[in-house]
This record gives sequence, C-alpha cells and structure tokens, in this order.
Amino acid sequence: MKKKVELIGLILLVICGVWGILYLKAGAKKGVYYEPLEESIVSAPYDPMACYAYSPLYHRGKIYVSGNRIEDFDNSLEGLTSMIEKLQLEELSEVYTYDSSHWSTDKTKLFKPFKKKENSAKRDTKIYSRKGYSENRIYLCGKVEFPLISDEEERVNYFIETYTCLNGITLAYGRELFEDILHLEEMEKVYTCHWGEEYYLEKDSVPKKKIDPKEELFSSFFSALYEGEFIAEEDVAEFAGEGVEEYMAQHMNNTFIMKGSYGEEAEIHVFSEGYALFISDENRKFIVQVDKQLCNQIIKKYFSN
Repeated sequence: MKKKVELIGLILLVICGVWGILYLKAGAKKGVYYEPLEESIVSAPYDPMACYAYSPLYHRGKIYVSGNRIEDFDNSLEGLTSMIEKLQLEELSEVYTYDSSHWSTDKTKLFKPFKKKENSAKRDTKIYSRKGYSENRIYLCGKVEFPLISDEEERVNYFIETYTCLNGITLAYGRELFEDILHLEEMEKVYTCHWGEEYYLEKDSVPKKKIDPKEELFSSFFSALYEGEFIAEEDVAEFAGEGVEEYMAQHMNNTFIMKGSYGEEAEIHVFSEGYALFISDENRKFIVQVDKQLCNQIIKKYFSN
C-alpha cells in the first residue's frame, strides 16, 4: 500500500512539473531577446580606437547609451528650461561623470581617470523621464562651463541629450520599439537617402529628398513596420556568416531618415529581401520582417535612380 501511495505521489509530482513548464512557456514573452550590456562599460576607460561612438549611462541596474544630442543652448538657461517644459520632463536623479563620456547615478560604478585635468569643465547634470513615455528612454540635461581663455565672458553650454536602453529587453513586434520607445509617429520630417555606389560617403554628404509621410505607400510601409515581427540576427541569412560587412555596405542603401521637432532622429533601412533594419547607438541590429513585395515597391518608388 505504501509503495502505491509513493508511486501515485511521484506521478502527481511529474504531472505538476510538466504543467509548470508548459505554464512558464506559455507565459514567456514571444520575441527576440537582446542581451544586456555589462555594467563595467561605465567603469572602463574610453577607447578612441573602438568601432563605436556612444556614451554609456548607468541608472537603476540598466545601461542607457546615446549618440544623439538633441539641443544645445549657449549661455541660455532660459532656453534649457523652456525645452524641459515643452518636453514635459520630470526629474529622476542627479548623474555623475568625470569625463563627460561615462555617466552614472551611482558614483561607485564610474570610470575615474588616473589624472584629473586642471582645466576640466565643471558639470551640473540631471536625468529626466518624459511624461507618458517608456522608462527605456531618458534625457540628460545639464551644463558645461568652459574655463576662461581670454578676457571675454565665460561661456556656458546647456544641453539636452537622449539616452535609450535597448538591451536586456525582449521585443516581439515593431510597435514595441518604434512606437513605445522611439515614437516614430511623432517624427514630422522624413527624408530618403540613397547611397547607391557611393555608400562610402558620410551621411551628410549624400543628397536627401524630403517626402510626405502621409503618402499612401509610405503609410502602408509604416504600418507594416509596426506590425512586423522581430527576427534574430542569426536567423537572417544575409547577416549570418562571413561577408556580412560587405553585404551591409553594398545593400544598405535605401534609408529613411526621420526627424522630430525637438531634434530626435532615427534611420530605417529597407531591404529588398523583405525586412527593415534599425541600428542602435551601440551598433546593435534590430530586424523586422516586412512584406517583400511592399519593400520592393518602396525601393522602386523612393530609391530607384
């Protein structure tokens, strides 16, 4: 009798375990997981030879990065205050730095130079959230006081810079990135940028053409971008294996540059194979599956020579 009870108990335990696993799988979020950046990135010396151009910021266990200063105000505290009000920014915390490249709300995690420069700029900086917006985007607002180099009045530069956390997150559909975090729908100006055979040129050297974002074809693409599913980079043949850099250089020609009224900017690259690509400041690829026929219609209308 005792053995039967033990056997029944074992069977029930196995059944509960199986159901538990199925429940967890059902509850797990569908999508692509983007690995978190290491916290040590804010404590490591800046490497000017590295193939990245972003500034890391640590806040509450997350690493935010930025490559986009949206506004500068020379000697104008009023300009900074006015922009904070327009953006409806809410103060989160003071933030610290030694070199204006590494930032953190926790001083103990910061990179500390071996030798502080005598004429280093003074900094008075805070981070803000934007009312009604995702916590994955914050705003760095502050000032840099430049030391006197002549008899002229000391120059103070006030600035606002966006920082975005696109690591340590799971994304299933384009809407979760392009609407919930980047708010592309608020971008008022859209330009086409086609490198063609001159993909080696700097972006600012390539002719751009302004388009109407309300055009039917572009609106259809925009909707498809929001509804499309994210694909892991390793699951896209064109981005897997050797030759990816050459492929990128030769095929990443068809680019929409989107600009907001407050200096925000985003680039969406369209591929004839049927997907759109957004590259984050830390050079991470976010790939969304889009109808192949629609992509080719977009390329034909906006990017064909």
